[in-house]
Amino acid sequence: QTACSVTRLRTDQWLREGGRRYNQGVHRLLSDLASSTIFLRPFPLTFASTRPLQLGRRPLESVMSAEIGFAVVGLGMGRHHCKAVQNAPGARLVGVCDVDAERLGPAAEEYGCKAWSHLDELLADDEVDVVNIATPSGTHVELALQAVAAGKPLIVEKPADIRVDRIDALIAAVDKAGVKAAGIFQSRLDPLNRQIRDAVAGGKLGNLIGVHGHLPWYRKQTYYDGPHGSWKGTWDMDGGGSLMNQGVHTVDLLQ
Repeated sequence: QTACSVTRLRTDQWLREGGRRYNQGVHRLLSDLASSTIFLRPFPLTFASTRPLQLGRRPLESVMSAEIGFAVVGLGMGRHHCKAVQNAPGARLVGVCDVDAERLGPAAEEYGCKAWSHLDELLADDEVDVVNIATPSGTHVELALQAVAAGKPLIVEKPADIRVDRIDALIAAVDKAGVKAAGIFQSRLDPLNRQIRDAVAGGKLGNLIGVHGHLPWYRKQTYYDGPHGSWKGTWDMDGGGSLMNQGVHTVDLLQ
């Protein structure tokens, strides 16, 4: 009984630490977005364009000295994004969007921002410069394509979607529209991971012929419980399970 109590305590501590590190990673990403540098260098699901950078309907030059307006779609993991936007210099949370009124109202009140229950209302708002999509994985591309059609730069939670053909369609749409897009892979911004990458690129670890990825992440049952967690671990919305949901971070780093 004592051992179980200690295990639960350590698990809770790990979850708190994991949440803190996640917020820090997303904060770094959003800070880069707010300074506009992330749009101009290679990044997961980021594409070059010869067109002038547009943030929403405003040209880059008009927002360089102002705050960039973010809108978060999906208030599960999206709550972390809301906090990160609020803490990122140069960023402003314009509003949140969710189909669940019980989540939407309290979140809008907490962050002092607008609330939308429909994506088209969000996309019509000129204050929104960047759309941040944090809905269930199987819905990412469907929503992202609407943002692209509205000319909005976007950030998409990992994975970009659960099917390669959908992701290819998003890449094609982003490239054709000339908007900027980025995926949430905050592990790339971890200082230690960057040092490892530099060491590999610099040949300090020799000629790598194989890599073993170990990801001992733990999720409580409440993570998978409904109504908001029941999509996780499913083929239709999560791509099958932990390799797609959590393991994608390690796969991304190995790439």
